[in-house]
Amino acid sequence: AVCESKSIDLIDYEMANDAANITRVRTAAKANNIKLVLSFHNFSYTPALETLVAKFLTADQLGADVAKVAVMPRDLDDVLTLLTATRAASKKLRIPLISMSMGPFGAVTRLFGWTFGSALSFAVGASSSAPGQVPIEDLNTVLTILQKSIGGK
Repeated sequence: AVCESKSIDLIDYEMANDAANITRVRTAAKANNIKLVLSFHNFSYTPALETLVAKFLTADQLGADVAKVAVMPRDLDDVLTLLTATRAASKKLRIPLISMSMGPFGAVTRLFGWTFGSALSFAVGASSSAPGQVPIEDLNTVLTILQKSIGGK
């Protein structure tokens, strides 16, 4: 129904859902010219590197237009695991990907994830919708500094 309303540009659907439902959403999205983001969320911890890369690849195999992985880090090593998985998957995927760690440690991925291949970030406008989001003004400042330093993008 959401896809048929044509009031959205993309729809984010969890890969943990039943395969038949993923197919239904993918079919409805394509029929209505809406991009499909297939997501994997783990609100408890960060799975192993191989698992994360596999989640990105699975989204692509399932027909997503964008693959998304969001995890909860327990420490900075978990953040590095996500960023490493993001970099590895970005070299293999045919589609854009989005990655982020949540919570306070996850702010790093929201500020610098694009340098590892994440196609977008989430920031706070009026109020936060997820743990670890940074204010849009701060994100813009960091992006400006890094893009200037790295040489564009």
